[in-house]
Amino acid sequence: MPKDPATPHSPIGPATLESPDRPPSPGARPAMTRGRMPRSVTLRAPGPLPMLYRPGELARAMGISPFTLRGWTGRGMPHERDAQGHLWIDGRAFAAWVRAERRAVSGPKLAADEAFCFGCNRPTRLTDPVRHVHGRWIRLSGRCAVCGTAVNRGGRRDPS
Repeated sequence: MPKDPATPHSPIGPATLESPDRPPSPGARPAMTRGRMPRSVTLRAPGPLPMLYRPGELARAMGISPFTLRGWTGRGMPHERDAQGHLWIDGRAFAAWVRAERRAVSGPKLAADEAFCFGCNRPTRLTDPVRHVHGRWIRLSGRCAVCGTAVNRGGRRDPS
């Protein structure tokens, strides 16, 4: 089978890959149902080239175990198997999947007068909030309206 020039070491072409536009593989679980995406992956994911990688190559580039990468195939990570059953992962499709996973994990935004209480383990309204300004950063401190625990929240100051 001729090799695609965009994928120099690949026995299959990029047209056969599963893409975010296609439905997930049969039996695929919802993305990232267990565990979190390692920070090294979110930082390095934009780097893969538009070519096909073997799991070991991509795992080395991302700083993770090849077993972790193979486990993500069941969680919706785009991949393809060639006629011999070898696993191939498109670098660009992988980067897009990581971006989508990262967005899916982030929770709802807090309101301006809310902070996360570690005593209650949930977002809560601040009672008697005090605003501390540190350059372009602010820190809101107050008490949890539910349990009374001291709660802080940081953020960027408005440019105005």
